[in-house]
Amino acid sequence: PAIAAARPAVVLGSFTEKSNAAAMLETLAERDDLTGIALTAAVNETRDNTKGQRPLFRVIAYTPDPSQTRALLTQLRAAGFTKAWHLSRVALDSSSSESKSSRGTVAATADTQPLRREAAVENSVPKTAAPVSKAVAADPVSTKSASQASVETPTEADSDGSTSFDTQTTPDGQTDRTPQERQDRNDSAISFLGRSGLAPTLKAAANALTHESLQWSLDLKAIQDSLPNSDLKFPYFGKKSSSYVADLHLEWQQRFDKVTLSFDHVLQWNGGDIIAWSRSNYGAPELRSLDDRPRKLDLTSELTDGDRYRLHSHFRELMVRWEGQQWNAGMGRDTINWGTGIVFHPMGLFNPLPPLHVNGDDQLGQDHIMIERLWRRNESPTHSLSFWHVDRRNTPGTASSEDISTTALKWHLRSEDYAFGLTAAQHYDAAFLGVEATREFGGIAVSSNLTLRERDSRYSDSSWGLIGVINARMNVPTLTTLTASVFVEFFHNDFGLRDMPNSYTSLPLDLGYQLARQEAYTFMRDYIAVGGDLGWPDSITQNVSLITNLHDRSLAVKAEFSYAFQDYLRLQLGLITAFGDEGKEFTPQRIGTTPNGGPITWGADRQIYLRWEIRG
Repeated sequence: PAIAAARPAVVLGSFTEKSNAAAMLETLAERDDLTGIALTAAVNETRDNTKGQRPLFRVIAYTPDPSQTRALLTQLRAAGFTKAWHLSRVALDSSSSESKSSRGTVAATADTQPLRREAAVENSVPKTAAPVSKAVAADPVSTKSASQASVETPTEADSDGSTSFDTQTTPDGQTDRTPQERQDRNDSAISFLGRSGLAPTLKAAANALTHESLQWSLDLKAIQDSLPNSDLKFPYFGKKSSSYVADLHLEWQQRFDKVTLSFDHVLQWNGGDIIAWSRSNYGAPELRSLDDRPRKLDLTSELTDGDRYRLHSHFRELMVRWEGQQWNAGMGRDTINWGTGIVFHPMGLFNPLPPLHVNGDDQLGQDHIMIERLWRRNESPTHSLSFWHVDRRNTPGTASSEDISTTALKWHLRSEDYAFGLTAAQHYDAAFLGVEATREFGGIAVSSNLTLRERDSRYSDSSWGLIGVINARMNVPTLTTLTASVFVEFFHNDFGLRDMPNSYTSLPLDLGYQLARQEAYTFMRDYIAVGGDLGWPDSITQNVSLITNLHDRSLAVKAEFSYAFQDYLRLQLGLITAFGDEGKEFTPQRIGTTPNGGPITWGADRQIYLRWEIRG
């Protein structure tokens, strides 16, 4: 086929089986949070025929303007594709199956149908068994002749080029003394599989158990905090506190017709000062993956534990999904991404990442059930209605009668120009309503998420509180090979404070709930976040984010450099620091007083991190 000119793209996933790539392409089409990002998603096949390698099917995304590819990379990572990477040159030919978008929405088209048909063929009766059918089996002579014509018996060539056959003992104790006896036994087995209909199932099972469906990655991160002399940790660790984490991911995904099974198992090693501190009375809530609580399933196993290290395993993902033409369903553990926030996530009821998280950090998966009904799936506009239920375990101190689950209904309307959604939920025994809207205006993608949360009537006179965000993102044209994008976001939280508290043990109860559940990470009401990214040649990306507290004018800044080498290696170096007077929100917080009247504070002056990720 004719090959188009090579262009840059963002790689979202790589698979050895086309059916798994097709499944990811369909998932992209259903992601409401991608509305507002102008992109085209496609499955691209690549192989090195000169080396006899198996084909690799990459799910890629690219923009109409190639110069904005790095900006697209930043947007997709912010949307939850933390493992995405930049590919400087990819050739798109006629075999690439696409899911096209226009002005910011991803919508599945008929172009994905050939992939689904080919995936079905891969799990059909093998070619060697194809001639064996009920019509042929009625004539034993025809059966034998047909099967012999279609089955190739593997042989081994001697060093002199001749072919030899070894006598083999079968599992039932019989011995095939000649190639013809072995051939007859193969014919009999194939005939049985064909008549019983087991061939497609066994072939799919064999594919699922091979290494072709497995992928692995190793993620290493080192963090160093600079502590002021007044910090609570200073007497224990001095001016520097260092911590380390290593994640070995083993990811598996296999599609069986309309059913997809997947898991992401993580073997995690934590070391350094954070482990020692976690054993103190203060604990380390940032070590969220050490325990499955409050999630319903207990899928974490401690392997070894020391004074300054811990090794454990857990499942980040463990899912079974069914996809039909009008209905979808899923059950198990996976991350749930709601809303279109960039830095703040008012729609995020399920452990959203902190505003200044390190790119590549994983959001915690949730144990849930999802059922979705779709209308006009492959047309525009399309709309869907989905039911969600997230179950949890009671934690110590929680009344057994208290409802700690989340049950929600979500309705979404999507087109090539806009998206709109409504959410109604019962979250931890309190009502929740949400509205999402996204539209592009002259190359600027604007979105807004507004939510109403019911307050705890036992401690508040007001029945509802508003939490919302509005943001805009724009790709910036440049006169060079560099790419750039900028964003601005305003966040408001009715549950927040107008002044910093004198004591953190007497926070308003509703705000305390949000902080404890890691649904919120800030204390006050109004914030503005601005930032952008700059893409350099040779797979180097630089991004900066700045958050301003509009009440006390304190600032928090994150700057990061990232280098990606194809799909094998990614390096990140970043700095997070704060600016502001003592006692402001983003500066170290005073939490107590020493016996001689000096302050005791909490929080680092700055943090430096280095991340190294290898994918197999």
